[in-house]
Amino acid sequence: MPRSLRWIREASPNRFLAGIVEVGLIFVGITLAIGFENWNGERAERQDEREILSELHVDLTSNAEGLRAGLAYNLATVARIDTVLDHLHARHAYSPELSSSFAYLENWSSPFLSRSAYETLKARGVTLISEPELRSSVVRLYENVYANLVDDNDRAEWVNYEVSMIPLMLRLIEERPGNSAEPIDYESLLDDRAF
Repeated sequence: MPRSLRWIREASPNRFLAGIVEVGLIFVGITLAIGFENWNGERAERQDEREILSELHVDLTSNAEGLRAGLAYNLATVARIDTVLDHLHARHAYSPELSSSFAYLENWSSPFLSRSAYETLKARGVTLISEPELRSSVVRLYENVYANLVDDNDRAEWVNYEVSMIPLMLRLIEERPGNSAEPIDYESLLDDRAF
């Protein structure tokens, strides 16, 4: 008979019971240590999640303010363009008050969006955000909505500026100091179809 089995047979019931209790205590201790480690890891991960969500909040607040300011600027630019177009369509005589409106014909506000918190989140894994719907919304905002603003809309503005506005402005408008611009020949501008 192997020595270990002989020990069990020859052991007193108290010694055998003490061995079982000792194994049980070791098992409970290991289980508690693993449970504590898991709990501590989960707690640390939730703390990391709170920190990244706080950083995202700062970036999103900044982006929202920048987009609001850009929208206000673009709406003011559109209003100035409408002023010039209304004046031209009505074929009114040139007015010096149009100088500031002519200066804004080629202007728009590009979106400059902060992405640092999102890049940190991507590097650490987007699953750090435990709520699936929130995680999906954050990814959609940065990967789709922001990408569309920068890669599609702003790029289209740049193409229009380079292809259309620069040649028109160089040919028809003379910039003056102090946010002012005037048509080189207002009368020919009235009949210029490209403009």
